[in-house]
Amino acid sequence: ILNSKGQIIDVNDTYCKMSGFSKDEILQRTIKDQDALENDDETKARMQRIKENGSELFKTRHWRKDRTVFDLEISVTYMDIQGGQYICFCRDITPQKRAEKELANYASMLDLAPSAITIHNLEGNFLYSNQKNLQLHGYTDDEFRKLSIHDLDVPESRELIEQRIEKIEKEGEAAFDVKHYKKDGSIIPLLLYVKKIDWNGTSALLSIGTDITEHKKAQSTLKESEAKYRQIAENISDVVWTTDLNLKTTFI
Repeated sequence: ILNSKGQIIDVNDTYCKMSGFSKDEILQRTIKDQDALENDDETKARMQRIKENGSELFKTRHWRKDRTVFDLEISVTYMDIQGGQYICFCRDITPQKRAEKELANYASMLDLAPSAITIHNLEGNFLYSNQKNLQLHGYTDDEFRKLSIHDLDVPESRELIEQRIEKIEKEGEAAFDVKHYKKDGSIIPLLLYVKKIDWNGTSALLSIGTDITEHKKAQSTLKESEAKYRQIAENISDVVWTTDLNLKTTFI
């Protein structure tokens, strides 16, 4: 609890354990002494804003006694009593911040991957996309997160979604070919490897996609070549057969 000057006039044991200060030590300090991010002017402006609005929820960092810092989410309510008091409820979000940092590190690594990587929930709504996937489909990250798998799949792929999800639910993973629409309306063929994962406590699907456009072109070229060679071989066979008949007739 703070008074109108920002002096700490009361504190509970939980905050003392968080900060490493004893209650007597904390009561000798002000909120300016504790906040590791805001300067004096910013703290005064926040206190005035809370007084005018009645309350505010924000995130900041406080000092521990050993001069390390910890992350807090603070909910403050202004009470017009005894010259004005600020009731502060503090939640230590250090583990959450650590997890966010780790996730950011993982995301940075996944952005370097040569394959398109996405995560979507079982309804098909996208939760994550790496840079390669955005590049392949032609979307920004904000645009892509508003899409679902149903927006990308061409009709023949869309018809198989439920069947494929059932297979993944049963076996845990699957691989298959799909065709996706790009933002410009063109179509790209992808080889997808999909695995069921846990994402923030709920089931989701991790997809790793490889653009097989060049592979498909190579297959098409190979089929065309095989057809040409087959036709040439048939023509050569006809010529040999005809020549053989002519030779036999001449000999007789």
